[in-house]
Amino acid sequence: MGWASEGSRADLPTVGLPEAPSPGPTTVAEHAYAVEDGAGAPLGLATWRVVQGTGNCCENYLAAGPDGRLLDLGGGYIYFTDDRGLTWQRVGVVDALGGDNNPNGGEGGLVVAPDGDVVGFTWSPDVAASFKYDAQAGQWYRSEALVHPPLADRPWVAMAPGPFGVAGQQVPYVSVFTATKGGRDFVTFSLDGLNYLVPSQQSLDALLVPPVQAWLTQPADPMADWTQSNSYALVYAMPGGGAIAARTTELLTTGCAWRVLTPSLQWACHHMPSGPDLAEGRVAFDSLGRLHHLAWLDSTRLQYRISGDGGQSWGETNFTLPPSHRIEDWDFKANAALGFAAVAVHAHNDASGKDQDLVLRIGLAGPAPALQRTYFVGAGDLDAGVGVGAAIRFDFATVVILADGGIATSFIDAAHNPPAVAVLLQGP
Repeated sequence: MGWASEGSRADLPTVGLPEAPSPGPTTVAEHAYAVEDGAGAPLGLATWRVVQGTGNCCENYLAAGPDGRLLDLGGGYIYFTDDRGLTWQRVGVVDALGGDNNPNGGEGGLVVAPDGDVVGFTWSPDVAASFKYDAQAGQWYRSEALVHPPLADRPWVAMAPGPFGVAGQQVPYVSVFTATKGGRDFVTFSLDGLNYLVPSQQSLDALLVPPVQAWLTQPADPMADWTQSNSYALVYAMPGGGAIAARTTELLTTGCAWRVLTPSLQWACHHMPSGPDLAEGRVAFDSLGRLHHLAWLDSTRLQYRISGDGGQSWGETNFTLPPSHRIEDWDFKANAALGFAAVAVHAHNDASGKDQDLVLRIGLAGPAPALQRTYFVGAGDLDAGVGVGAAIRFDFATVVILADGGIATSFIDAAHNPPAVAVLLQGP
């Protein structure tokens, strides 16, 4: 499933203001937290670099590139580091967003594009702004989004590899913006990574466009390890071209749980040629073209499946959280070149009555995924909730795999509230 064609990057005018990075206000320290092996036996402590000040009141939103850069757009600005979180730079002095740690000061998301670009979008009740790093030019750009949903609370940003032919011009990819409160059924495309002007309604497209019946077979692509969005974006890049979108409440009436993005920038219902359709859950495609599917089985168990033939056959393993821990939210990334996946789980510990953030390192070398390590991140001494009704907020998990084999994730505890970013430095 996918498409490809010859062609070079289009010379599209970048509509936006050049933005020079500046030092970012962050606090950096090192902490040691417990580690268990795949069987749950204690291994000792792992050292993490803990960074505060790159998100907003309630969340971070991480991305990582093949050059080793780690980025965060949880709030109103992009922060990035090239030295595993030791020093940070900030992009985007958007005064109307009110600052990173202002609860009303912006919620953003970002993703890496197939050519190494980085695209991001942030929203507040006052203004919406987009960001782009043009890898070819080595330049950051910022633009105010004059057209955007009236309520874009919690933006999610994903991308779809092309090339796409749109209005007589060819673009190498499109970036995709959607919002939790604005309705996941509605997405807006950008052809240049800055101007989100092409609207789309998935449920309407799925009723009008003929369904696609095909295995999700994809070609190998080294960038596919890096173009994976936060899994809760529910839109997932396909290395062979386009994207696949997961179940949303609005789509239940169309008779299909999954939709694929066609070359005409329309969504079509997707079905497997035989057997059951793709099960409910979240997905990613890695640089070998393999399909990863992660599902929440119940409050304590996740099922991880891998298919090398687009869903015709699977290797799968179920993972149970440490005793007394219940899943509240999760995110994951898969990296074939480095040979492992990272699953971040924000869990509630029934024994302590507090929340604990976990990272599961899952090996991908065998016929089925295998749990190698469970990292406990943070002290696990704070109970946080989701949304504006919670006194202490941790709205969603985020995790990335770094080019050197490290892991970065978000977490919250009594000493790190608002949530912080933790970068794995050394472990047993």
